[in-house]
Amino acid sequence: MARLTSLLLLGAIGVSAHPSAHARFHNKQRQVEDRDIGDVITAIINGVEVSWTQTQDYGPAATSEAAAIVANKPFTTFADYCASSALRKRATTAEIFYTGNTGDDDDYGCNIMPLANSDLASQYNNTVKFISGSSDQYCLVWNKMGKDGGVNGFFLGNTVTSFTVPAGGEQYVALDSNSQGGGACVAGSSLTDVLTTSYGAIGMTWVEWDAENESNGGASGADASCIVAQDAGLTVNGMAVCLESDSSDCSSISAGAASVINAYTKDLAAADGIGLHADGPLKITVDLSY
Repeated sequence: MARLTSLLLLGAIGVSAHPSAHARFHNKQRQVEDRDIGDVITAIINGVEVSWTQTQDYGPAATSEAAAIVANKPFTTFADYCASSALRKRATTAEIFYTGNTGDDDDYGCNIMPLANSDLASQYNNTVKFISGSSDQYCLVWNKMGKDGGVNGFFLGNTVTSFTVPAGGEQYVALDSNSQGGGACVAGSSLTDVLTTSYGAIGMTWVEWDAENESNGGASGADASCIVAQDAGLTVNGMAVCLESDSSDCSSISAGAASVINAYTKDLAAADGIGLHADGPLKITVDLSY
């Protein structure tokens, strides 16, 4: 997908991007690492000057005790995403601060639903199928926008759900329409296996998605990205993100980024037109053994 949302530090301090503005934020990260709470910050994003007040210090990587990662019980039967769609959060500012769907005001993250079995997947318009290889994979899934409205859903402790995909197994996740977010997995079965950057962002290879974006005519997209991992000097794990309808249409990164096809690396952070595209709903597979 064209420059989706691996947002790094600028996202951590409360700036959002329209889903088509993937890379602008990567180039800003070193400008904002040392901001203090209360500082007024100004940046040029997509040619627009925007200002905001630093309201939160995310500090170093969260510990397992502080992270409070939620492992939601998978849904065993078809259910609607949120108790009341009227409460779903929607954007109230310009597209540069686009929020999309993050669930209900009283139930953040209910737009993302882990499914107990593959039979349920056909009943949802937007799904992500995580496929493990020869080892267990511990996965975290997030909304781009955190519960506090900042672009920090990909920080440890801010994710929506977690699960372990057993060796040789699979796990479906359903996404409500107009959801922007992502996921990352690592070999292992617990939070202690997760890699993070020095500032607390999840530091493995990401799958990023944008499901039926309302500001883009209901179009969807997805990509694989190792920008965060490479920028932090962390291990790049392999991942292939493919359209379920066409297994040859993929965005892939091999282990160590030895092979990169239609995906984001640190050197391609400013590129456009990378990733998968769909005119309507999004159904993708994420091969964690790639």
